[in-house]
Amino acid sequence: MYLDANVTSTASARQSDAVAERGTADKAVGRKITAKPSITTGLTTTPFGAMASSFAMRDIDFVAKGSKISIDASVEGTFQWGTNSGGIIDVPSATDAVVTADTYEQIVADLTPSLIEKSWRAPRSQYWSEAICQRHEKYHATDASKWTTSKAAGVVKTYLKKNPIELTDDERKDATVVKSKVEAALEEARKAVVAGRVFYFRGNITSYLSYPGEARAFGDGKVPYQKLSKAVAKQGKKLVAEKAKAEKAAAATPAPTTADSPDSPDSI
Repeated sequence: MYLDANVTSTASARQSDAVAERGTADKAVGRKITAKPSITTGLTTTPFGAMASSFAMRDIDFVAKGSKISIDASVEGTFQWGTNSGGIIDVPSATDAVVTADTYEQIVADLTPSLIEKSWRAPRSQYWSEAICQRHEKYHATDASKWTTSKAAGVVKTYLKKNPIELTDDERKDATVVKSKVEAALEEARKAVVAGRVFYFRGNITSYLSYPGEARAFGDGKVPYQKLSKAVAKQGKKLVAEKAKAEKAAAATPAPTTADSPDSPDSI
């Protein structure tokens, strides 16, 4: 699961041509825009897990000269993930004590993924794999981090290029006003980054299991689930055979008889 932690609004785009015609548009340039993604754990979530993303603009600096404003900034992306059992039983491995002759069939059913829409998903009604669910959420976080590294700075630069900052002649002389306008522009650029990240994850699709981001993450877990469920099936059949053999041996063994008690000694 992916959470849109800070989508406050969609990115806005001003009519730059109309602004320029009035002669009040200053050219905003992303001189040095960098991306700083980080991944953390500890997110409190519902079963079976989630990843939440947030973006902030940091290290903001600018130089205003004439009608050109050169801006430095970094895009800080934080991606926090967590898992939750929902009260059902973890299956750490096929040889764990939870796998028995009586439980293995249900475990196999719960851990065998099937293709639902675009995602390979395991049912997990009574049993789950914490390790594979952790892998799923880590995949979301890593996927988001890679997108941030490769795309976020470009989104900011493109936004600044397409959206001039409006300053009057008097405002250009006031560093406080210029700073405020720069920060406002960067906030809009941040929203554009959020929108870009959401689009990368969801595309134009409205169904959760068809989101491109979920298809990628569930696809990453397909083989681990298949390997675990196959190993559980093998172990379970082995335990069933051992149980049947033990029961057969017990049935073939005569029950012990109770020996007659010796006579009590005569009283003297």
